[in-house]
Amino acid sequence: MLNDDATFRGLGPVLERLEHARTLGYSVVLLDRAVERALQIVQSTVDHIASTPRHLLSSEVMTLLERQVPQTAGAVRGLARWSVQQRLENQLGETVGHLIIDLEGILEDYDRSITMLRRMRNVLDQLGNVGAPPEEIEALRMNCMRPEALPSVAVETRRLIRVALDDIYLEADQRDAGEAIALEQTAQVLEELLTQIDASGLTKGVPRGAMWDFQRDGFLPFERTSIPVGQRTPVMEDMMEQIQPTLVVEESVSLDTEPIVELVDEWEEMPGPDDAEPEAAGVEEIRQVPIKEDRADLEAELARLDAERQLRIPESEEPKKDPRLEALQYQLSELDF
Repeated sequence: MLNDDATFRGLGPVLERLEHARTLGYSVVLLDRAVERALQIVQSTVDHIASTPRHLLSSEVMTLLERQVPQTAGAVRGLARWSVQQRLENQLGETVGHLIIDLEGILEDYDRSITMLRRMRNVLDQLGNVGAPPEEIEALRMNCMRPEALPSVAVETRRLIRVALDDIYLEADQRDAGEAIALEQTAQVLEELLTQIDASGLTKGVPRGAMWDFQRDGFLPFERTSIPVGQRTPVMEDMMEQIQPTLVVEESVSLDTEPIVELVDEWEEMPGPDDAEPEAAGVEEIRQVPIKEDRADLEAELARLDAERQLRIPESEEPKKDPRLEALQYQLSELDF
């Protein structure tokens, strides 16, 4: 469609960098999806450019023109072809140029993400030396080969660094001078790594860069600035699922696990109520045991209260007997009035 390859000349370095990225051993999912998105934009641009001439050059219109004015039909066909060619050379060339710039920006972010992942791996090794959980360290190391998972790896690594720093500060107060100095140096290194992670914006959920913007919504920078929202090509859901910053965790399968019982969604008939009365002896025994225990407790409590009451009431003293008073009473009892 184009007379020369000047518009696509800038694709050479981009293609070379894409091929080089595949040789590094890291995941290239984000790069592949970005290239696919650029091709979708190119296809959409071509369809948009050819849409008007296609309607103009429909068989009905051209048949009618050829019957009535054959010279006009030929002129219209030539004009439509020239218009398509001019728009392809200009609009499509401009679109491809912007897409090349977008891919170069994504490649720059990709290279920086690989550098950051290598630092994360070194940080995880140091955290393993200071006592971080080995299973968490290994799970994060597995994801250090996936640039699309860098935001999640950074968040989890920051959490482990924070826990390690808290433990170091607690242990520094309990160690001697030499060990305290060594712990302080380790803490300084971890603090610097923590500052670098925070400066990247990865731990805040909004990393800066063309690659991370593409990961969030699936649109390239050219689409956001030049194509209206209503005219953008819809983003496929499966593509968004592939580029999400999710962590891949290796699941351990145990051979001793119990077999899974399949649940059958059917009604089961429940047994009817049992009207048979329980044995009287058993019921009587059940009833008597708590009653006897309660009665014994009650009698013990009453005995205790009676004892306390008797201690509080003083005993009445018997009156002393006077012999003279008794003689006088005896004499008076013999008088007869």
